[in-house]
Amino acid sequence: MLRAASSLILGLLFAAGCGSSDPLRIAVAMPLPPNRNSLPNLEWAVETVNNAGGVAGRELALEYVNPQPELMAATARLLAADSRYAAVIGPGSSAAILEAAD
Repeated sequence: MLRAASSLILGLLFAAGCGSSDPLRIAVAMPLPPNRNSLPNLEWAVETVNNAGGVAGRELALEYVNPQPELMAATARLLAADSRYAAVIGPGSSAAILEAAD
């Protein structure tokens, strides 16, 4: 877990240093609860980071993808290859992580 968090932070710092003032976009590929369009714990974390000045002066912005379980692996590959995102959070279960890692 610590290695994954360290990699995410290093990746965000690298992306932040690329000379843009645009927000660092993070894709969130996790199922959302019924009647919700975001995850409050992630929104709180982003708000806290942004209120503290962001990452290297750049704000974070979450973009939610609510994939169907049977499409998780394909969705994860698409998001990982999309250069618009500095990071991808998810999927939300061990089974989905193993499927996406294949």
